[in-house]
Amino acid sequence: FAARKYIVLSAFNKQSAMHLIETQHPRIILLDLIIPIGPGEAMITYDHPVGFDILEWVRHHRELVETSVIVVSNLDSAENRRRAQELGAAGYLVKADIEPHELVRQVDSIIAAR
Repeated sequence: FAARKYIVLSAFNKQSAMHLIETQHPRIILLDLIIPIGPGEAMITYDHPVGFDILEWVRHHRELVETSVIVVSNLDSAENRRRAQELGAAGYLVKADIEPHELVRQVDSIIAAR
C-alpha cells in the first residue's frame, strides 16, 4: 500500500477499531470477522464473529456512509457472505484464497470508482 500512498491504520480489537473508525473516518476498511472485543480479551468464537458487529455499527453511522468495507476473513460460508452483503460490505475475500496483489486490486478498484 505504501507504493500507492495509502495510509494504513491498524486496530487489534473491536474497541480500538471502533474508536479508530469514529475518529479517522477512513475511506476503506479491511475487516476481519474474528477479532477480540477489547484489550486482553479472548478471541470470540466462530458462532459470533465480532467483525459483523463492527460492520453493522459502521452502516448505522451517517458520517460513515461513504466508507467502503471489504471483509477479509477465513470464515468462508454462504451465510457469512450473505450477511456481509446484506450489511453493505463492498466485497468479501477469503484470506487463504487471496494473493496480496488481489487485495490491492480490490482497494484500487474501490478508490477509482469514487
